[in-house]
Amino acid sequence: MKDFFKIIKQLTNENKIGEFTLPFCTTYSGTKTKDGKKKDVVIREQIREYAINHISRPSPTLGKTFHFVLCGLKNGKRSIDVENMSKLVIDAFCIKQIIADNSKYTEAGLYPDDNINFVTSNFGIAFPSDKDEMAVKIFYF
Repeated sequence: MKDFFKIIKQLTNENKIGEFTLPFCTTYSGTKTKDGKKKDVVIREQIREYAINHISRPSPTLGKTFHFVLCGLKNGKRSIDVENMSKLVIDAFCIKQIIADNSKYTEAGLYPDDNINFVTSNFGIAFPSDKDEMAVKIFYF
């Protein structure tokens, strides 16, 4: 439990390597778009597109694992499960997933795999709203 509180204390601007707001709030879906593409691949590519100019390459001397904080606002059209909010965001920066998606944003890759060896925490919070957006912060320590 001490490690959990240690992580919370380290979520500071000096450890932040990215911050951006997506114009949508989404979760993992496993469905297809109208043109037959996997919806999750399309969403991951949109996340990379919005994020690419708002993330920096962390120095290996800063730390060794990534941490995500997400805050979603979701309009009343469709509800979301807050525990699924981070799935596509974390996958979007995974090098293995970028290759599998055949992404044009290869420079968005931050870690080779999205397991606990590289991504050790994610915190999500969401609220019903008349807006539909998701703020994302990425930390490295």
